[in-house]
Amino acid sequence: WQTARALEKTIILCRLPEARKSPEPLHNLQDVNLEDLEKGGQDLIGRLESRNDYTVKFDYTVLPKNSYIPFNPNPNFTGRGQDLLELYLKLIGNLNKIGINQVGTVGMGGIGKTQLVVEFAYRFSFAFDSVHWIQAADEGKWLRQFVELARDRLQLSIVSDPDKPEADKQYIYALQKYCKENPDTLIIMDNVAEPNVLNRELFRSGPTPLTLGCDLLFTTRKHFRLHGVSSQ
Repeated sequence: WQTARALEKTIILCRLPEARKSPEPLHNLQDVNLEDLEKGGQDLIGRLESRNDYTVKFDYTVLPKNSYIPFNPNPNFTGRGQDLLELYLKLIGNLNKIGINQVGTVGMGGIGKTQLVVEFAYRFSFAFDSVHWIQAADEGKWLRQFVELARDRLQLSIVSDPDKPEADKQYIYALQKYCKENPDTLIIMDNVAEPNVLNRELFRSGPTPLTLGCDLLFTTRKHFRLHGVSSQ
């Protein structure tokens, strides 16, 4: 359903007996009740016969719990289907069972890397447990934003005294533990100036953005070579 929704295909929900609740982004769709198979079958046939071949507009503003994207989806976004498909295949569709997916989108300034990533995040957010955004232009602010993600958004309250100097270190390790337990978390880092810095420790002898243990998507103007990281 996520792929069909992202491609703006018509979706008809058929509810089987004892079915689970439908996904939150599809709650506004009227389903076909198949508890009575004959009556439900006729309803389904009627829906199919009356379906119009036009583009369906879905509400992409519904996000998984605790997610944060600082931009709204662009209602005028159009095209770029190939770019969205490539991101889908690299982050979701390759069904990578042996590890996490890490992708960098590369291009000169002003071509719409951020807008593409925003659109991808909204369209495919429910392929992840949650989606979190880091404004990554200033490397000096990475640690603070990761700490805020752990402390404020995920509320990983394992630090007894958050004002102590070592509190940041504890929060980053708590975030790493959370990501390893929830590897389908997606962290987006927008406008990374130097991709190789993603291999640099957030604090001395601590984890790097690439070793937190979750999916990572970043935008950058600079071409890179990082082991295990795909480039688009």
